[in-house]
Amino acid sequence: MLSALGDANKYLPERKIFSNKKTTGIRGVSRSVQLDKRNGAYYVVYSVHWRREGKPASKTFHVGRVGEVSADQEFHAFRTAVQFRREYELHKADGEPFDPNGFKQWKKIRLYERGGNTCFFEW
Repeated sequence: MLSALGDANKYLPERKIFSNKKTTGIRGVSRSVQLDKRNGAYYVVYSVHWRREGKPASKTFHVGRVGEVSADQEFHAFRTAVQFRREYELHKADGEPFDPNGFKQWKKIRLYERGGNTCFFEW
């Protein structure tokens, strides 16, 4: 199926969105369910897409197994992914390089809150 671009002669193919991947409504942040073929388990993952030195890059926030993840853990991963994207966009707007290493401790610290409160989840 094709989508019209305004002129009857111009068409773009519709974008396919796989059922395991959903947009969050925030540019560059998506939620997906991925299969780990080694053990046959499905995992909830938030991905942030950005550019490093002009080349596409992505940062994934693995939440945990489907059915074992709490709503609080998933919301924490979502908010962290959104914060990652915001910081990337702010650095890009200011013309400064973005360093993603500050998000390595994302499971232990709430980076989206002022002061970075400690998380009390059992991952």
